[in-house]
Amino acid sequence: MKYYLNNCILVLIAFCFFTFAPVALAEYPGLETVIKPEIRVLAKSLSDKTVLVSLPDPAELNRRWRLTAAVETEIVAQLLGAGIDAVDEDTDERFTWLAKTNAKSVKRWQLDPVYDALVTGEFRLNNSKTILKLMLSVYYKKRKNAVYESTIDLKPSDAMLSANVSLQNASVANFMKFNRGKMIGEGICATAATEALKHAKCERFGLYDWGRRLGPNEALLPGDIVQYEYATFRKGVKESTLVHHTAIIHEIIDSDSFKVLHQNVGGADVKKTVTEATIDMSQHTGGSVVFFRPTLIDNLLPNDPTPFRKSAATIVKTKQGHIDLLQTVDPELDSVHGIWGKWNGPICSHKDKFLKLQIPVDLPDSYTIRAKIKRTWGNDTYGMILKVGGHQCLLSLDAYAGTVCGLDMVGGKKVHSNPTTKRIKNVLPMERTVALTVVVTPSTVQAEINGTEVVNWSGDASELSLQESWQVPNKAWLHLGAYLSVFDTESLTMEIH
Repeated sequence: MKYYLNNCILVLIAFCFFTFAPVALAEYPGLETVIKPEIRVLAKSLSDKTVLVSLPDPAELNRRWRLTAAVETEIVAQLLGAGIDAVDEDTDERFTWLAKTNAKSVKRWQLDPVYDALVTGEFRLNNSKTILKLMLSVYYKKRKNAVYESTIDLKPSDAMLSANVSLQNASVANFMKFNRGKMIGEGICATAATEALKHAKCERFGLYDWGRRLGPNEALLPGDIVQYEYATFRKGVKESTLVHHTAIIHEIIDSDSFKVLHQNVGGADVKKTVTEATIDMSQHTGGSVVFFRPTLIDNLLPNDPTPFRKSAATIVKTKQGHIDLLQTVDPELDSVHGIWGKWNGPICSHKDKFLKLQIPVDLPDSYTIRAKIKRTWGNDTYGMILKVGGHQCLLSLDAYAGTVCGLDMVGGKKVHSNPTTKRIKNVLPMERTVALTVVVTPSTVQAEINGTEVVNWSGDASELSLQESWQVPNKAWLHLGAYLSVFDTESLTMEIH
């Protein structure tokens, strides 16, 4: 009964807030109320400019929750809502140092700005310590002094965690609280998240793509969904691993710790029912822990994070002098879509659709890729997004449930119906390592698996293209891809002709 009453109370509060207050399009309703008017004024001076947003991160403001990160995210959201191309420094590894912004940092940014403008600032408490003042400043890349300055007053009622839990997050968290001690569906961990999102009428973008993927330092909220992939935690001498697991946050303890509700864990008597656990991210020692925000259609922020790495990586070479792409890539920085990692040594991904990982090395006009690949789950596509004569295409192996190999697309036609189509089954068999060789010139693509030809194309590279689902931000880099399948890429090298 108490869960039912709690459910009614939270729904009533959410109803009242969203009935009598402006509907929040971004994640933090309390902050949006005070930030939106000022940012919309600021946006008028940023028309047609690319903008980087970076706020300082004083630890004293983030004991209860990541307030400064939430403010930064809300500023980006409101700039996007005003039609300004804006990102925060967490989505670009070149500027993560800006989180400790000071005058010298601004000068350093202006030496190689990349973006047209920088929005930064500092937080100050007024004398009565009841209002937190955000002193905003805007710098242009060719101007020494700030071109715009303003102050935003954040009252405790605006900045507290409870004021910034959106209706959809509250609905997801409350669904789990109501079902505590019960079994949701068949008791699988992912079923709990699936049903919670249905209850909140939120979007879902894949098997384990639960909404908007959060950046590495974004503020967490009750109702956020956590996906673990080979995640290890150590407390003293005790280490535990969550190989593939889904949970829902229901309480924030502090900036590093939270409580989750989940099922399919623990002893046989309780593992199928919803139970609680406390997670301390300071104890996270390996693997991936990825957070998703329940998402509505009108959300202002992009659902997929822009890849964190924007510039080419430092190249690692093999003993033979070739480029070791496996050692050069960092899945934490280079995931374009989906969760990727080197959890057991090889590059691998979780289970989902249209997974993409950028390999941050500029491709030459002519090159050879050599890889060793092992399928570990599923029966569908392993892909490589190649650059051929200045155009991109997907080398698709075992497409359409393991029945087709070829290039996607040629002459606007997909892999199953173009001149490169080769109907050959299961060239990547389960749990067997195969050797893939791909040779590319400006007008040819040849691919072999264990010495057997699977693709042989020559022609005008302008005939090659990518379908929308395989599009990637960087057109000069190689990308790995997978569709409803999991592979270990055990080695990956490139030879330049």
